[in-house]
Amino acid sequence: MLAKSIARLSHLAIAAVAFLALLFIVAGQVEAASFRHTVAPGQTLEHIGRRFRVTVGDLLRYNRMSGSQLLAGQSIGIPGVAAHLVQPGETMSGLARRYGTTAELIRRMNQLGTDRLQAGQTLAIFRSPPPPLSLPDLRLLARMIWAEAEGESHRGRVAVGAVILNRMVHPLFPRTLQEVLFQPRQFQPVGDGRFWQVLAGEEALRAARDAVAGLDPTGGALYFYNPYRSTSRWIFTRPVLMRIGDHLFTY
Repeated sequence: MLAKSIARLSHLAIAAVAFLALLFIVAGQVEAASFRHTVAPGQTLEHIGRRFRVTVGDLLRYNRMSGSQLLAGQSIGIPGVAAHLVQPGETMSGLARRYGTTAELIRRMNQLGTDRLQAGQTLAIFRSPPPPLSLPDLRLLARMIWAEAEGESHRGRVAVGAVILNRMVHPLFPRTLQEVLFQPRQFQPVGDGRFWQVLAGEEALRAARDAVAGLDPTGGALYFYNPYRSTSRWIFTRPVLMRIGDHLFTY
């Protein structure tokens, strides 16, 4: 009886933490997003591309632009670059580790002469793109997206795909898609067999393609979970970036 009572109290404590986390996010969490650059007078797509290490073609496709003409003050989305809002206590080296990049590249991209950061500062942080996916791997990614996020919005599905791809370029995780997907105790659909049962159709493939193209609604998350279903105490200790649908995204 004592063991059952302790277990019941533990579950209640976890549920309480999840509820408080959701209240915090709904009340005031600012969503991370892909970085947006404000065009300066005289700037061209070539100038912007050189600074952020993207091609003019990528900028045109990402922003759905039919031509390369720019206006001063225009906002341009930068594919593969996260907009990170600096939090109190964060360091340049810590951000470099989190995003799988280097402090030097962060300084160069943001035209900074020092590693000193200020809370509230917005940084553009480059995320190295994962290796190109073969068609079979793209279908595997779509299958995992559908197994984890079938009931989510398109944005929520892309976010799940982005987490998987973020792991491929992060030093804490394997480098290939299959190694990431089948890493032990990482994705519940692999453990319970759902991964092999779902039928991933065009909606799942569209989300996978968008994630591979560099869309990341989470701004660099490495984990996600449903706070009402997760049984892992460890995941509740991770810093929460945002909520999309039923999932919390963390790093």
